[in-house]
Amino acid sequence: MNIFIIDDENVYSDAIIRIIIDCGSFDLSNLNIDVLNSVDDTKYVDWKKYDIAFLDIEIGDKSGIDLAVKIKEENQNVLLFFVTSHAKYLSTALRTIPFQYILKPIDEKLLILELKSACQKIVNMNTSIIVTWNNEEQIILLKDIVYIESVGRNREINLASGKVVFNKYSINHFEKKLNQYGFVKSHASFLVNTRYIKKVDKNDICLTFNRNIPISKGRLDIVKKVFINSVSERVL
Repeated sequence: MNIFIIDDENVYSDAIIRIIIDCGSFDLSNLNIDVLNSVDDTKYVDWKKYDIAFLDIEIGDKSGIDLAVKIKEENQNVLLFFVTSHAKYLSTALRTIPFQYILKPIDEKLLILELKSACQKIVNMNTSIIVTWNNEEQIILLKDIVYIESVGRNREINLASGKVVFNKYSINHFEKKLNQYGFVKSHASFLVNTRYIKKVDKNDICLTFNRNIPISKGRLDIVKKVFINSVSERVL
């Protein structure tokens, strides 16, 4: 597990590190925590390696919200925490990117609960399925699946990389296996990973890859509910 912390006040960085180590949710032998005090020092950071990032909203004269946007552009799977004494900025952050937040002074019990939830989400993101095509088996991480589409007699599993994997199982089969991991059937021919949904309109879903997925009239309320839940779970 790789965790990133940036705060210009060491007292808060130290408190987060202590709670992470003491909460019992992490394998300490496989835990790496990187700490910085300035946005200027993040120029060469490899954001792709992190599972969780703790960001202060105001880091000196720089914005943690702007840094969060940059991190998400490079690593969509990272779980973000804003640790801040400035709750007034949170509505601006939420319009920009999904996150969780912890107010200063840090409530240790609350942070422990959120860390346990974050660990479970990371486990879910790293869950995989095995699909078979032409007698060849392939392991696919659920976090890499953007949507599954039924095309003729086959299913096309569209991945974030742009690759398409084929399979013959039905959309209903995949729905039963994946609905607990944040997937929702928007149409008889489409199953969508909610983590890639940017917004839900009356007739379709807009994905972060600027692809629109249709919504059946009878599925609109279900899709909205699942999408709202998927976002609200990331916010206290």
